[in-house]
Amino acid sequence: MDKKNLKDKILGIFKSDIFQELTFSAIGCILFTFLFFLFPDKAWDYPYRVAICGIFVLIFLVILLCLNQANPKNDFFKINYKRNIILFSIFNYSTLCFLYFQTYLTTGGVYADNFYRTAFVTKMAHSGYPHDFVYKDLSAFIGPLYWYCLALIAKLFNIKPYRMLKLGMLFMAYVIPIILFEVWKKIYQIRIAFIISVLSTLILIDPYSPDHLISLLLIISAYWTTNTAVVNTRDSVISREKSKGLRVD
Repeated sequence: MDKKNLKDKILGIFKSDIFQELTFSAIGCILFTFLFFLFPDKAWDYPYRVAICGIFVLIFLVILLCLNQANPKNDFFKINYKRNIILFSIFNYSTLCFLYFQTYLTTGGVYADNFYRTAFVTKMAHSGYPHDFVYKDLSAFIGPLYWYCLALIAKLFNIKPYRMLKLGMLFMAYVIPIILFEVWKKIYQIRIAFIISVLSTLILIDPYSPDHLISLLLIISAYWTTNTAVVNTRDSVISREKSKGLRVD
């Protein structure tokens, strides 16, 4: 690959929708994280934290309505689903970040399955390589890739492994809506893709098991796009064979 093609490919990545959505959303998430450091400790006491979450929801809805007008005088206020998914990603992340800001633990602490997951990540963080981790006399039942990524980050940046469960949850809250939107956009029109992405995230999201969330939310769209690609390839082959005058049964 020559330098011009490489440069065009890199520029294409920077100009792609998913790169811009992830970048602008990340900036918003970082700003909210720093903003929470300015909040007084009382903000996380009941009922203040409930009121603040309610304000988050209200602000998000007001901004969404203001920026999605049917016939605005200024084009800036026209419906823009790319901007909408960025705002939703920031909203999704900032709400969870606020609720868990004063703890290093994720949903459920280190109890029940999280005790197992914490031990899993800790063991891989210490060893530095992926492996399985099972209960005695039972087969493996948790895919290790997501947890190994958390363990590897913990090892590289010297972060205590148990803290990675919360950081992983927040990262998924930020990135999943955008990935869903981009995947579904290839299947349906952009408005439907946005609605599916938002409703899927709000209804099916489970901060307790982010690794399950990945497969749960992407399995239908992944199957659909793969199946469509197979059908399109088959139709292309049949069309090409017919054009050559060959019989295709």
